[in-house]
Amino acid sequence: MDNILTHIEFADIKQISKKYDEDKLTQAITEAHGDLQEILGDAFFYDVVKNQEEVAYLPLLNGDEFIKDEFALYHNGLKNLVADYAYIRYLYQVNINHTPFGLVGKNSNDSTPVDRNVIKDIIKQTNIDASRKWSIIKIT
Repeated sequence: MDNILTHIEFADIKQISKKYDEDKLTQAITEAHGDLQEILGDAFFYDVVKNQEEVAYLPLLNGDEFIKDEFALYHNGLKNLVADYAYIRYLYQVNINHTPFGLVGKNSNDSTPVDRNVIKDIIKQTNIDASRKWSIIKIT
């Protein structure tokens, strides 16, 4: 079963480096689908993923304008929501490498690692953003 979001689409939605680790990002996207499955429910999740190319699902996946209580509203779509969930997972994984000697962090002579609390703050805000996106998507 294919993901509804590719690493290329993710890189267009979220600000990440131009030379990102494609394997880690794809893994984060795949894992984020578990988050989406939890909020959509199994049956609807599998239907959306299986039939994502169907015209009827494109507005749900890509975002769309809708009318609620006589007001025009817009939702960003499930791809954008999955990007938030994947971003949260990716932030935890991006600076860690598995080696034969255990887990190691990436270091560079020209930079210093970001404090873990800053990463936690970004993740917390991304979770808030994802919750807001879902609250609008679910009323469509």
